Amino acid sequence: MAQSDQFPLQDLTSILENWKGEEVRITREEDGERIQAVLHLQDVETGERGSTIDDYVAKRFIRLTGPGTIITDEAGGPLPDERYEIPLDTVIDKTYDGVQLYLTTGRGFYILTGPAEC
Repeated sequence: MAQSDQFPLQDLTSILENWKGEEVRITREEDGERIQAVLHLQDVETGERGSTIDDYVAKRFIRLTGPGTIITDEAGGPLPDERYEIPLDTVIDKTYDGVQLYLTTGRGFYILTGPAEC
């Protein structure tokens, strides 16, 4: 894939599938807060939920599963339930440069860094 190409959303899963068994870093910026997670990627799953009582819970998502840690400005610790979900309800922009995936959603900005750079 050429540098900084836009890519179809379904290709997101294919890219992440290639990272299975490797360490992946996720950086999320949302509402002025920056959170990082590093996980040993074991599984990638996309899904949809029905109605939820919480508007914050995304109906469409991609779930990355594996042991890892999460780091915020205040603290760090184990990744809850060994999984990380990225909401896909409103994807505004997506780019892949061969090493990093950049996703801008209605909620925030995500950078997923592949195993070559972690």
